[in-house]
Amino acid sequence: MYISYETTEWTEKGLFGKHSKPYYDPAYTVPKKLPKPKFMPNKLVRVSDMQAVDASQLNEGYCAISYSWNQSGHIFLDEKDGKYKRKDEGKHVLIRSRGSINDHAIYSVDEEEVRFTDIIQQICRDIRIKYIWYDQMCLPEDDEHKRHELSNMHHIYGNAYCTVAFVPEFCTDPGSYIKTRNDDQYVLGSAFGNYQWYQRLWTLEEALKSERLLFVGKDAHRWGNDMNSSYGMNILSQKLDSLNVSEILWHAHQRESTRKHDRVFALMHLFPDLITDQISFDYKQPIEDLMVQFYGLLAKKDISILYFQKPYAYKSKVRDYDFLPSWTGYHGEHNHDINIKSVQMPKRRKRDRFHDYVLSWFGVHKEENIQHSYEQQSISTKKSMFQNYDVIEKTLHVTCTYITNDQPNDFDSLTFGEQDVPAFPHRSSKQTNYYNLCVAVHLPGTRKVKHLYVYRTTYRDLAHGSSKENEFKKITKRLQQLSTFMEIKKESMHWDDDSEPTKLDLKQLTEGVDDVSAKYVLLSGILFERNNSMFYPVIKKSQGEMYYKAIGVCKIENPHTLLSNRKLPEKEFLIQ
Repeated sequence: MYISYETTEWTEKGLFGKHSKPYYDPAYTVPKKLPKPKFMPNKLVRVSDMQAVDASQLNEGYCAISYSWNQSGHIFLDEKDGKYKRKDEGKHVLIRSRGSINDHAIYSVDEEEVRFTDIIQQICRDIRIKYIWYDQMCLPEDDEHKRHELSNMHHIYGNAYCTVAFVPEFCTDPGSYIKTRNDDQYVLGSAFGNYQWYQRLWTLEEALKSERLLFVGKDAHRWGNDMNSSYGMNILSQKLDSLNVSEILWHAHQRESTRKHDRVFALMHLFPDLITDQISFDYKQPIEDLMVQFYGLLAKKDISILYFQKPYAYKSKVRDYDFLPSWTGYHGEHNHDINIKSVQMPKRRKRDRFHDYVLSWFGVHKEENIQHSYEQQSISTKKSMFQNYDVIEKTLHVTCTYITNDQPNDFDSLTFGEQDVPAFPHRSSKQTNYYNLCVAVHLPGTRKVKHLYVYRTTYRDLAHGSSKENEFKKITKRLQQLSTFMEIKKESMHWDDDSEPTKLDLKQLTEGVDDVSAKYVLLSGILFERNNSMFYPVIKKSQGEMYYKAIGVCKIENPHTLLSNRKLPEKEFLIQ
């Protein structure tokens, strides 16, 4: 793919909203001499003549360039070695404009077909960059030294004064031109989620590791800290240390990579303290082993990897990697902006966990329940405080409190009909008012009755309405869903005018809970919070299977009324 770059750049400096003004000399430039960082790459490109130089001989800092490889030329697959390669035929377009800022007039426009290197040089000259790290010229050609330099990518981008993110699609909107008395104005494009740079996996690491980001487009530029949520770039305003695994995977799983191994290599340096020393940067190793190892290390970092739901905003780029365990969320969609609240419980000794693991190989499973009181801590954090788990190869071992129905499911007994409509107790109120139809349940370890929301309707519609049969079917389905987690009796249903009942929302699960022969478990000991809503992981064990399968999260509104004042059982679950 070939792109264009104009030397007349528009930006929003000094103006409110999204309106912009033109700068023939760019509004944003870097200092004349950059401070030298502690880490320097092996090579840098001297912008004046675009020659690679030994960085150790320099006494000043540098900038780095981030771009989509697909936009740097013609990308093709070499059938001889099976590698993707780039061919630059010099068809990029450099547009040089001449004019006057005072009268907003452009006197001349020169267009020239150039190579991608010339585009990079012009951008650097415009922003007054003297030395740039540009992978095409700074990475060694031999594989061994190239792998070593690639292993330092997080240092290269992390120590650059700024990273220039070249996004050719970022430009003025031709239909938004406004000529005023004092200025010309455009609205800058904001659909960053559709841009190549945003869709590539390597650029995620480059952006998150950079101290500063300067976005340069075809005819517009802007600093990263000015890119608000309307640009879809809110992750760039957050420090890497504040992000949990689920948030990073939410961004990573919607991005593309040319090679499958890059799904690991492009992310692993986001966690250098955890992963770098344990993963070999080798494209020849089996992709299955590499990805299972990588996701296992991510799970050990924090349990937020279990926070995923059915695809909604995007289709995961790893959804076809069915060799991955279900707890990786490869078949769903992770989420961002979540907090993880811990449920306090004693941590098991590693010896006990290993002992149970050995027994499992011989078909012996620990089934006894350990009683612990439920105590919800007030601490809410981006990083997981839940530590009572381990990852052994493809198996996630989790020990926590849970809710499940140990009795065989009998969906037929929960068929709801006209004879099951409970008596309406609110004689003083109109039967046309909406009320909550609830069911009383007894959970293990509690003496108090808990009330769960089933359906919201009016007594008249349910007892005499023309669509009552359709409503009966909805209520039946809802009762059957709830019965997978706790014992449900139709006789325990009643009307309730509580405006905030306890609700179990199963719509975000990656699959339904309608398998009568399967066992479903809500892991009440692992709590995620997002937008003041509470979410709990749900797992499923099919008949005859040894391991559970993670199927997303269940949203519970007002969970404290359901989970308080009771002693919860605790058990170990093996999830694959």
